[in-house]
Amino acid sequence: MRQIPPGTLEVGKPIPFDCYDAAGTLLLRKGNLLDSEKQLESLLSRGLFAEIPDAKAEATAPARTLSPFDLVDGCKSRLIAMLNQLRIDSAAIIPQTEDVASLKAEYRHNAAQRCATEEAKNAMPEGLSARVVEIARVIQRICQMDADAALGHVHLSTDGRYTAMHPLHCGILSEIIGLALGLGQGERIPVICAALTANVAILNLQERLHKQDNALTENQRKLLRLHPALSREMLIELGVHDEAWLAAVLHHHERYDCSGYADGLVGEAIPIAARIVGLTDIYDAMIKPRGYRTPVASKEALRDIFLKRGGKVDEAMAKTLIKEFGIYPPGSFVKLKNGEVAIVFKRGKSATTPLVRSVVAPRGAPLERPLRRDTSEAGYAVLDIAPPDPMVKVDFRQLWDYARA
Repeated sequence: MRQIPPGTLEVGKPIPFDCYDAAGTLLLRKGNLLDSEKQLESLLSRGLFAEIPDAKAEATAPARTLSPFDLVDGCKSRLIAMLNQLRIDSAAIIPQTEDVASLKAEYRHNAAQRCATEEAKNAMPEGLSARVVEIARVIQRICQMDADAALGHVHLSTDGRYTAMHPLHCGILSEIIGLALGLGQGERIPVICAALTANVAILNLQERLHKQDNALTENQRKLLRLHPALSREMLIELGVHDEAWLAAVLHHHERYDCSGYADGLVGEAIPIAARIVGLTDIYDAMIKPRGYRTPVASKEALRDIFLKRGGKVDEAMAKTLIKEFGIYPPGSFVKLKNGEVAIVFKRGKSATTPLVRSVVAPRGAPLERPLRRDTSEAGYAVLDIAPPDPMVKVDFRQLWDYARA
């Protein structure tokens, strides 16, 4: 383990090795991106160490290709850094009215109070729009490289801050649905951007609610109902001017049957970008654990959305979601006919015959290494969804065969 000398790491470029502090605590994983010079200086001042390979050996070794999971890790790091700069303590904002104009004024006052110090002013991001668009383009690249791996991360990843993982996963899901609906590459960018920033006005509140196991307070309820308008207002103040992006943020809680908010729009009057973001928000929230419940299995979440088609959910979009994901999406644990428990790693020729890798033997012991199975073969047919096995350590790169990349 050697100390990393100045000049080795560069802002905006993937880190070439895992980085540790002097005590051996992992600080940054290989492939993550440094978001700013300030972050780099802070890390180097603490002392940054790594297993730096021998220069001669490195020169003769083949270049390592970044996997989709390296890019996901990089997106997560950049998103966390950006959201940290946007974080405003929502609990300090006590809405006294449901009138949007009045609440905006109150919100601005509270936000200004919290941004009064020079330190807070200096933390406000410059070029927010460009930074979000850059993350959105990386998400498009991830889905282009391996959409099954991207879906696997959505369904299997349980670590990380909810306020970063939820928008990141909604961005991935939005890209996959937007592509399936025939939207052009440029049309899909504002959809992903909206998914990444739909909740920027309530980051701290959202983190608390993710762990909260009691009923919402009245103030929490009011702020949740008004957060689309507040988030749109905040994005405008930070320099976002894309109308499709802003409209998707404002209307991502509208429902097809007019039961949603902020404006009670109905049916096709809801912008398509908002319908996509709203659907991904519903689905990802269901499959993630909360303080008061365990996660809903993907098959049950898809069934719930199917039953809501034509009501709260756009019917055509619900069908597209189910067609794209399959009954057993990548990342799902399934029980096979031969008694094994497997993880889906690739969608199959039909919705019920995915390709899987078995991780638990018929008698319940974890397998030493995952075994590839084709569930279109009768002996390996999927019997049903299975609960995640806590004994199984999920290795994304091994399951999706990027371990050698």
